[in-house]
Amino acid sequence: MDTEPPENVTFTGWVDDKPGAFGAGDVFFFPTKEENQGIVVLEAMACGKPCVLRDIPVFREYFSDGHDCILCETRGEMVDALERLAADPELRARLGENARETAAAHSLDRVGEELVATYEELLA
Repeated sequence: MDTEPPENVTFTGWVDDKPGAFGAGDVFFFPTKEENQGIVVLEAMACGKPCVLRDIPVFREYFSDGHDCILCETRGEMVDALERLAADPELRARLGENARETAAAHSLDRVGEELVATYEELLA
């Protein structure tokens, strides 16, 4: 097995400028097998990036396959999704725009508003 990444893949390590890092790519690919919410996915979505994600239960709670991301179970599905996105700029744009809306719905301001509304309802 080849241990070197392809020429078009860079492992950067820690990056301070997250919007700049997300902006450098066309697609956010996150094949993690474990996640508690997917903050990094929301960060990529906030930058308008179409996301290819492993189909794990927690992502189904927050994201919608074919709407704001592509969820994949197998390596073959992931390859297919990346190839589809590479070949279809309109699909990238649609998923990216929907992803941006998803991220906005989960922003700290929005969550704070919901929390305040819940407290006000409980105190009423």
